[in-house]
Amino acid sequence: MKDIGDGNYHVEVYGQSKDCYLKDIRYGPSDGLDDGFTVSKGSPANLEITISSRGARLQGTASDEDGLPAADVWVVLVPSAPHRSHHRLYKSLTTDQYGHFDLRGIAPGDYKLFSWDEVESGAWEDADFLKPFEEKGEKVTVLEGDAKSVNLTTIKTVGTEEQKPDNK
Repeated sequence: MKDIGDGNYHVEVYGQSKDCYLKDIRYGPSDGLDDGFTVSKGSPANLEITISSRGARLQGTASDEDGLPAADVWVVLVPSAPHRSHHRLYKSLTTDQYGHFDLRGIAPGDYKLFSWDEVESGAWEDADFLKPFEEKGEKVTVLEGDAKSVNLTTIKTVGTEEQKPDNK
């Protein structure tokens, strides 16, 4: 790329397979994966983007409090607290009619896995929303290429006080 203006940049990659994750971004000697990188005129540098096809995979079943499969509920993988500002690390989907889920292309690291019966898409990226549910998440650590099975109990939000963001 030529004639890129001075400034701070972040890279997002689209179109890779379900099992891939963004492994590394280097701009010259700088690490640009988490906080981006700065381009300055007169400072030639190469941009290197590394994508791994060995993303981790988490699959399992979400059940309600009675142990029955929870269909069409959110299953969300949330990065550990120090990495919650890195949106690329979040993964989410809804379960199928049997309560099954299959999250793929997960970057290595520490996470918490949640399932909610009803929640607005993306609410889990808000610290105030997540706070009352923090202890109900299933801790998961994945390495590159891992495949793990996890069964979850869905957190009931309909009709509970916990769903209100002003409840502390």
